[in-house]
Amino acid sequence: LIKPGVLKVGDLAALSRDRLQLIELLPSEYDPRVKVL
Repeated sequence: LIKPGVLKVGDLAALSRDRLQLIELLPSEYDPRVKVL
C-alpha cells in the first residue's frame, strides 16, 4: 500500500478492484491507454 503523503497530483497509481485501495505507484512513462503499437 502507498503511505500517506507520497502520492502527488498527476501521479499514476495501481488500484485494487475489490477494496479500491492504492497499491503502488506506476512509473511516469507507463500509459495504460497504449496497449499495442
